[in-house]
Order: sequence, then C-alpha cells, then structure tokens
Amino acid sequence: MLLSAFFFSLMNVLARLLPSIPAVELAFFRSVITLLLSVGMLRMQRQSVWGNNKRLLLLRGLFGSAGLIMYFMTLQKMELASAVVIQYLSPVFAGLIAWLVLGERSRRIQWLFLGLCVLGVALVKGFGAVETRWFLVGLSSAFFSGCAYNVIRTLSGKESPNVILFYFPVVTLPITLTWLLLFPAQWVTPHGLDWALLLLFGLCTQAGQYFMTRAYQAEQVSKVTPATYTGVLYSLCFGWLLFGEQSGFYELLGMFLIVLGVVLNTQVERIYRWWKKEEPA
Repeated sequence: MLLSAFFFSLMNVLARLLPSIPAVELAFFRSVITLLLSVGMLRMQRQSVWGNNKRLLLLRGLFGSAGLIMYFMTLQKMELASAVVIQYLSPVFAGLIAWLVLGERSRRIQWLFLGLCVLGVALVKGFGAVETRWFLVGLSSAFFSGCAYNVIRTLSGKESPNVILFYFPVVTLPITLTWLLLFPAQWVTPHGLDWALLLLFGLCTQAGQYFMTRAYQAEQVSKVTPATYTGVLYSLCFGWLLFGEQSGFYELLGMFLIVLGVVLNTQVERIYRWWKKEEPA
C-alpha cells in the first residue's frame, strides 16, 4: 500500500507537469494505457473481459470516469496537497452513501469522525488558497469516487478485480473521445517530452492500482487503508520541492483533521471492540 500511495503521488505530480494538456485529454490517455494493460492481463489469465453484472460494471465505470476527470481538473487548478486531501474525502462519501442507500449500519462515534473531516474541510477552504468553484469540483470528484466504491462493494465476490478494473477505461475512453470530438479545442497535441510524461503517467496509475489491489487481497482493509494517507506527505513534499507551494498553519491543520477523521473511521470497529474490552489494546 505504501508503494501504491507513492505511485499515485507520482501520477499527481505528472498531471501537474502537464498543465497544457486538458483534464479530459489526460483521462483519455490514461484510459488508453489502462485498457491495453488490463486486456493483456485478462488474456494472460484466460478470463472473460466482459463479466456477468454488466449494468453495475458500467455504472462503476461511469462514476469512476466522472470522479477521475474532476480530480485531474483540481490537480491542475489547486495546490497539490489540497487537491489530494479533498479527494481523500471519498471514503466519507462512500460511508454516507452506504448508510443512506444500502442501509448499512454505522456507529454513533463515526459521526464524530465525520465531524473532524468536515472541520478539516472548512479549515482548508477557509484559510487555503482554494477557489470556490475548484473546491466544489474537488468535492464532486470525491462524491463520485464514493459512489464508485459502493458499486465495487456490491460487486465484491461476483466479479474478478481485473474485470472491474477493465470496465473503468471501457467507459472512460468513449466518454472522453466523444468529448474531444465534439469540442476539438479541448485537444492539445503533445510535443516532445509530453509523450514521455503521458506514458509515465499511465504506467504510474497502473502500478498504483496494481499494488493497491495486491494489498487489499493480502490483508484486511482496515489494516492497510491508513497507509494510503502517506500520499498527503508525498504531496506536501512534491508541492514544496517542485512547485514552490507552501501551506499555511490552518490549512495544514485542516489536512491533518481530514486524514485523522478518515483513518479513525476505517478503524472504528477495532476502536469499538477495544473500548468494549473485546480484544487487548
């Protein structure tokens, strides 16, 4: 999971290093590379690429596409660490959606952890150099990602992880291609070094997905999920070293509260059992 967070952080940096490439075009190139690699893996494993639950798989791809494109927009328009931390609210949205739509039970202490996230968001927005429209785009990205996570949970045990990953570019590719055909001004032809950066961009994305999948297959979700938030440290360091970004005290405090609230939320069952003395501290 640490490797996954590192490669996703590199993906974020590469998106910032390509400011002339629109977000939709970035999503298009990522989809092309992901599609080729996913098909290759499925063929090697002799698995069907289409799966059985096509409607849910298409819905997962649709939600994922919306979240991805909006996330790339925020990476190019906001400070790196702020964009990453707002995207980390997706597990919070996933929990709320699971409670409201799927009827999953939640413990009351989870609302306290949710309050920490909300306070953190208020600090990042109120004291950070974040424009309102891009802040709302970032929240929308986290929301759609939370929707995608719930579809993935619904598909758990019904579809291969590789098939679920395959449907992401299957949906994203035609959406982005149609958009670029309808609005040709959104296409910017890469030049020189841009091609190498785009290739690295796609490879880092696939590596991040691969190591994340391996981590979730090898260990309990609650044990490995907190490691993903090392991405915040990577983003702060990359933003400072490469782009000269400096976050203020209240913005850093807000980021800390968001990460703390999300991590505590992933550990809520272990915290509850410890509190009830059902297992050792």
